[in-house]
Amino acid sequence: GEIGAFKNGNGYNGAVHVYKFNGYQWIEHQSILNPNTYDTTNQFFGFCISLYDDTFIVGSYYAVDNNDEKTGAVYVYKYDETNWIQTQVLTDELSWLDSQMLNNSNYDKELYGYNVSLHKDILVIVPKSYKLLYIYALENDIWIKKYTITNPNDLSYTFGSYVLICDNDFLIVTS
Repeated sequence: GEIGAFKNGNGYNGAVHVYKFNGYQWIEHQSILNPNTYDTTNQFFGFCISLYDDTFIVGSYYAVDNNDEKTGAVYVYKYDETNWIQTQVLTDELSWLDSQMLNNSNYDKELYGYNVSLHKDILVIVPKSYKLLYIYALENDIWIKKYTITNPNDLSYTFGSYVLICDNDFLIVTS
């Protein structure tokens, strides 16, 4: 199992603590600190997490990009039979079509990675704006953005606050 701890001694930079059951008790197996080195405070690393099999996802919705802007990021970790290793970082790459659906030119405020949900080879990422969600598929061990779903209710500010994926056939989203 794993636990996200987005507040630590360095503000809200965050960490993820992985625990393993040894047959009698849960023992901390690994502690993963925020890998983003652009700015080490208030990135909310571990604000949301999702686990499936040997892969877990960590959201960091205030992660700083190399332009020193808080845009958010999602980190992918894979278990190598000994430790959890970071394999990919997903960032907000709004396409032109996505930007038109948002009808807003201030995209750095989307805060990518506010919520995540993982099941088999499907990953859903929700930005803090709740205006849309992104669906990724795992292809050759790389997560590729495949679909964008927009909030069907402009008055709802909670679209995607809870997301469940069922056998890669159904996506259940609260609004």
